[in-house]
Amino acid sequence: MSARGCRGDVEGDDPARAVERHLKMVHAELLLILVHKGRGMTTHMAPLTGFRMIMAAPYPVLSICE
Repeated sequence: MSARGCRGDVEGDDPARAVERHLKMVHAELLLILVHKGRGMTTHMAPLTGFRMIMAAPYPVLSICE
């Protein structure tokens, strides 16, 4: 995963926790996340990574729905 000026590495089995650890390490003040709408049965299943990251964030979150 890379973009201009960005570098990404995920460690461990849970991306949400890896992102949380990284944001704490760099003293982030904002989480920007792109999410997509669930379809069909996905709205009745366990919360996915993006939702868990948004709900657990101790800082402001800007979520953009594609």
